[in-house]
Amino acid sequence: NLEILIGAQILSVEKADKKLKTLQDENKKLQDALEKNIKDQELQRKEIENQSKSLDALKGRRKTSG
Repeated sequence: NLEILIGAQILSVEKADKKLKTLQDENKKLQDALEKNIKDQELQRKEIENQSKSLDALKGRRKTSG
C-alpha cells in the first residue's frame, strides 16, 4: 500500500516538473517575442520619422514653387 502511494506521488512530482518546464519554455518564447516587438516598434518609429521628414520636404517644395 505504501508503495502505491509512493508511486502515485512520483507521478505527481513528474507531472508538476513537466508543467513547470512547459511554463518556463512558454515564458522564454514570450520574452523573445516581446524583445522582437520592442525592436520592431523602434524601427517603425524611425520609419515614421523618415517618412514625416520626406513629407515636410515635399510640402516645403510645394510652398516655394507654388
